Amino acid sequence: LFWRSTAPGSGTYLGMDVELGNDSTGNPYLLNGSAAHGRQYAELNAEAVGTLYQDVLTAPGAELSWGFSHRSRKDLIEKNIMYLIIASSEDGAKIKTQADINALIRNYTADGEPVSYGDGSYTLWKMEGDANHWQNHFGSYKVPHGQYATRFFFASASGKTTGNLIDNVTFNQEQR
Repeated sequence: LFWRSTAPGSGTYLGMDVELGNDSTGNPYLLNGSAAHGRQYAELNAEAVGTLYQDVLTAPGAELSWGFSHRSRKDLIEKNIMYLIIASSEDGAKIKTQADINALIRNYTADGEPVSYGDGSYTLWKMEGDANHWQNHFGSYKVPHGQYATRFFFASASGKTTGNLIDNVTFNQEQR
């Protein structure tokens, strides 16, 4: 499994509790629609509050383009807030728990701005989703010198185990 989670997991595989939904009839999560792309999507908080993340090989100096679709579950009235956090895989590995993620996002100042936490550096973007439609988010990130692996975190700001659906995640890099 390429995706990991900061959630404790419900089985014997710590950090691998990733919940995937699909476009089945009577889907309990989606209102008026289907997945943004294909037939599956992921929920950020599965059996426990957690953050999904993935490491991607990158070239120092490259410009990374990222994109994904985001929406709230249909049974939620309030808007879901989530954060995209990008860091070196080395700094990302210092984030061990959801409590670390929560402490990190409390330092958020503005989209695309670096944040220091512990002895690492993280770049954050904040997104709001609603249950009526998928919202597409796009951006870019410049890979620092010496960084050959980059971690992408998709973090829910909700303390509940419901909400924040993501789909159609893409990473591209262009090196000049």
